[in-house]
Amino acid sequence: KAAKAARGGVRLRPSMASFNKDAMAEKLAKVTASQDSIETISTYCLFQRKNCAVIVALWERQLGKADATQQLALLYLANDIIQKSRKKGPEYTNEFFKVMARSLRSVLSGGDAKLKVKTGRIIDVWGQRGIFGSRLDELREALGELLPSPAPKTEGPQPAGASAGGPVAKAGGGPSRQAKSAPAGKVVSARAQAVVSAAAAVDALQAPDEEIAKVQVVLEAALEAPTAAKCAEAGAFMEKYKTKLEALVGAHEKYEAALAAALAASRTAVEEAKGEIENAMAAIEGVKNAAPDGDGAAGGDEAAPAEKRQRTE
Repeated sequence: KAAKAARGGVRLRPSMASFNKDAMAEKLAKVTASQDSIETISTYCLFQRKNCAVIVALWERQLGKADATQQLALLYLANDIIQKSRKKGPEYTNEFFKVMARSLRSVLSGGDAKLKVKTGRIIDVWGQRGIFGSRLDELREALGELLPSPAPKTEGPQPAGASAGGPVAKAGGGPSRQAKSAPAGKVVSARAQAVVSAAAAVDALQAPDEEIAKVQVVLEAALEAPTAAKCAEAGAFMEKYKTKLEALVGAHEKYEAALAAALAASRTAVEEAKGEIENAMAAIEGVKNAAPDGDGAAGGDEAAPAEKRQRTE
């Protein structure tokens, strides 16, 4: 149960020690973009690290015949395997790099706009985290124009009647005042950074696959032949493992709290932005109401008959 809890329901079994090419191909054919599916197959692949060349070849073959939805799932799977395997060795990183340019060209040539954008995000993450090192530039160059262009940063339009950094007229023609610069954006940014830090803490406390496998071995050995020595070993090992799990639970709680705070800050920022928009719209309406209508002096048409009467008299 401890091993199962440590990996979100993923439990390693002794049968994982054996590797079957057809069974692996079947696993890849059934992968979905759900976290459970990705983590289950990723854990199995990490356990079968010595067969990484065969696994990557099967991955590339499945990617070539999958639809856009499963292609994205397979890319997520590759990303998960690559990132989690780096601490254990470069085998998967090297094997995936051999086929990645060819595989991504096939994916990006498919014409699915959403898939292109999400593929570009995965590549950006690799750049941020140093995946593939300097070889990532080679990958980007090989993909060339197939990579989606990053969205340009543009500033939003200013309310009518306001210059850059200038005041906005109040509705009703009253005195103008400087638009309030709410710090909501900075708050949201800080909260988001807290979420990232909390998530990193959770990742750091995740038990490595070898440790989970050892938990499984120790427990099953004690259950199959419950000698005093084996039970004592299992008890001591589980007590130590329990401490790690408690720390992991604490990290998860901090992550959830940080996420809740970030969401609350985002809602506040949205409400403040809505208020600013309403104020700007009111200011625009006030300017419109204060402007002359352009029809000349009031009562001009009614004055003409009076002048005619005076001349007649």
